[in-house]
Amino acid sequence: MATSEVELSSISGMIADPLAAPPPTSLPATETSPIHNGNSVNSSSSVETKTPEQTCGNWLPLECLRCELKLSKFKSFFFFFGGAIGCVFPYFSIYYKQLGFGPNQIGVIAGVRPLIGFCSGPLWGSLADRFRVRRIMLCCSALGWLIFITSIGFVPPPTQSDSQCVYVAEFLGKPYNGSTPPTGQGDDLRDYFFGLHNNKPGVDPEESLFESRGWVYDRASLMKVYVIIMVLVVLGELVQSPCGALADSGCIETLGAAEMNKYGHQRAWGSLGLGVFSMLVGGVISETRREVSVCGEPVVYSDYRIAFYFFAGCMFCCFVTTLFFRFQDDN
Repeated sequence: MATSEVELSSISGMIADPLAAPPPTSLPATETSPIHNGNSVNSSSSVETKTPEQTCGNWLPLECLRCELKLSKFKSFFFFFGGAIGCVFPYFSIYYKQLGFGPNQIGVIAGVRPLIGFCSGPLWGSLADRFRVRRIMLCCSALGWLIFITSIGFVPPPTQSDSQCVYVAEFLGKPYNGSTPPTGQGDDLRDYFFGLHNNKPGVDPEESLFESRGWVYDRASLMKVYVIIMVLVVLGELVQSPCGALADSGCIETLGAAEMNKYGHQRAWGSLGLGVFSMLVGGVISETRREVSVCGEPVVYSDYRIAFYFFAGCMFCCFVTTLFFRFQDDN
């Protein structure tokens, strides 16, 4: 009877306070437990600590500016790669126009580059993965950028000629007292000139004249320069197309799934480099503007070779950073 009363008392106590916490139990202290180490742990937050060898800028307020040593090569690559693009790509069309290329010719050069990259980029990438030579492929691609793009800036310009000056005067309705075009080129050269420069309603003739500067140069020399640059663009794009994709692959592989959120912080340096160098190069080029009289008309020239000097410097630094890239499973 006494036993039944004890059991009923226990049951009634549980019914009276069903939410009562069970009595604490003692757990053995292990080497990894906070009890053993004498430390208190807040379960709602965890603190990640890094040694000085892992980071050199935790005091910076922006995550993308933190300088983790293992990621510094990616920040440097993207900064100089973006800077190299900012040095020349915004000024390619203006540079081609100064060389005397027409709108159609400039459009062909600008359009053939992405088409070749669309075909050759995946091909080189698959070969690099198959034969485990991604680091070698990345270095060769960066070197291809350096060689072929820089070479475009050092192609000798076309030879200037006054053979089309008579048509310039006719187009503008001005008197002309100079020499006539060479024999046998009159009608053909005239059709070529007026085919490029047509009077458009509401467009000033002088403005229409400067849509293409082909009349400043000898026609044969201009075509020769155009072919040379087209060959450099095609060969360059064939070699350099996998550069960006391989660099992205190396960065993502190094970060891994645990730090994938830091990928954007590395790529942001490319945007920074592009903005800095495009403005810097544009400011320097604007200081080289000069005016030259051709066929009695003022023609403005700028030294765009400066852009290719800056590009070569940025791309050389970019090539150096590729030497420090490491890929898993590469030979």
